[in-house]
Amino acid sequence: MLKSFKNLKLSGSRRSRSFSRGVSSPPAAAKCVRTNSRILHSSIRPIGLTQSKQMNRRTLSERSESKGYKIMPWYVYIAEARTGYYYTGITTNPKTRILKHNRDKGSQMGKQHGSFLLLYISSPFPNKSEARKREVQIKGWTREKKGKLISGEWI
Repeated sequence: MLKSFKNLKLSGSRRSRSFSRGVSSPPAAAKCVRTNSRILHSSIRPIGLTQSKQMNRRTLSERSESKGYKIMPWYVYIAEARTGYYYTGITTNPKTRILKHNRDKGSQMGKQHGSFLLLYISSPFPNKSEARKREVQIKGWTREKKGKLISGEWI
């Protein structure tokens, strides 16, 4: 534990600010605070946020909307390849995505198994993360269960 800056110097670049033994006073670039007999460097921040900072945090969609960005809904889709395999994926525009698959610009499976026929489009998800979770869930299902989802028997 450091108690003073005696015999310390700044080594490396100004960004790294790692200290080593040598000079008798701290460099002007380093700002330090003494708390409870410990010296904290200015780049060290306490873990966690204060309550006021936590209350001021906004979600990604709130920040994006305030900046004028359009929030795109995400969809999970299931397509059937010419060979009979089901392909599950996510996108913001399922019909355009299927066209990309059919032009061999979508996925490796599209190149290997031929053109796709769009069978299922989910209800919109607010963000990519939620859509990805649902995609992973559906990919873990059996073919029969996916068939029931496509036909509307399963939600």
